[in-house]
Amino acid sequence: MAATQTFKHMFPNDIPPFATYVFTPEGQTYTSWEFDVILGNPDDPGPFYPMNKRAQALYLGALKIDAIGWLYSTPTLIECKPDADLGAIGQIDGYADFYRMTFHVMPRKMIVCNSMREQVQQVAGWHGIEVRICPDANPLTIESAINYVKPLIKPSPLAPNPLVLPR
Repeated sequence: MAATQTFKHMFPNDIPPFATYVFTPEGQTYTSWEFDVILGNPDDPGPFYPMNKRAQALYLGALKIDAIGWLYSTPTLIECKPDADLGAIGQIDGYADFYRMTFHVMPRKMIVCNSMREQVQQVAGWHGIEVRICPDANPLTIESAINYVKPLIKPSPLAPNPLVLPR
């Protein structure tokens, strides 16, 4: 299975540090995973668009979490970036707020990246965001990470599906 099929929302440069993280002792503790999790209700462009274009706009405009690592019933929201900056902090904070409002659970927040400036790491700490700086995995390790997480991927039966459109 290709990396882009498993890690749907991650950009190609987001995947190598994440694959490295999966094989850290901490990454190995998760009991299940979710990827490309949609939160909130995306803006509907309106009924004047054809249904296929409307569904595509809803999907592309939705807030999507790169990964959720589950340690039994505790979720960790993970944002992956090669070079994480203040934007990554805003993303993970926003996702955590939507997650808390939707599921009434405060998740752990984490950024997995290749690099992050020291000042940005300080701000992440002030926001309760854990930072894991990981080198890029090679293609073989990426494939191994995919094979490792595939059987641990769980469907998200509790998540509302904001992409279901009225007919």
